[in-house]
Amino acid sequence: MQRLAVSAAGVALTLAFGLINPSSAQATPEQPAVITNPSLQAAAEAFAEATSRLTPSIVRADDGTLELETTAADSGINPETFDQVVASLDELNQAVLRGELLTNEQLQVFPANPSIFHNGVIYYWWGMEVHFTATTTSKITNAMNAGAGFSAIVAIVLPVVGTIAATVVAGLFVIGASALGFCSNSNGVIVSHPYVGPVWCSGH
Repeated sequence: MQRLAVSAAGVALTLAFGLINPSSAQATPEQPAVITNPSLQAAAEAFAEATSRLTPSIVRADDGTLELETTAADSGINPETFDQVVASLDELNQAVLRGELLTNEQLQVFPANPSIFHNGVIYYWWGMEVHFTATTTSKITNAMNAGAGFSAIVAIVLPVVGTIAATVVAGLFVIGASALGFCSNSNGVIVSHPYVGPVWCSGH
């Protein structure tokens, strides 16, 4: 598996909650690998490591929101990274309170409308993973390399991700065609997209 951290920290998602699979909060994102900007690499690695270490401290409240029962000091996580993870969790909780997402006792996250499940996107407490096949990844990278605009890439990913297409494409442009191609290595990619934080891709 080839992996790559690709975006700057602090990217917040504007989520139009839609097509997803339910998933356990115990899942944590793939660790990115180094090939590009060291500061971006460090941000992605720090976020992924923090979510792994903080997952056991996630608990579900009566209203369905998820709470983090630890602090930066107690967890030994850098305060900046800790705050970023907390901000991601806050974004999830706002969606839960708006009735867009639901959680259960197993800490799974899924849409309030069960008719809009889709295989391409999985949500977790820290963010989402978007899975693209090798064929779709090739279409995306070829279009980007040819200078295709935002709407053209949305048209490619729409069958995979549905109503969150604009958010996903924004992340793809941050990642870039060359990084997506490196991550895929002709096998497809997983785009890890925290609700707030660094965006990166990893290989299937």
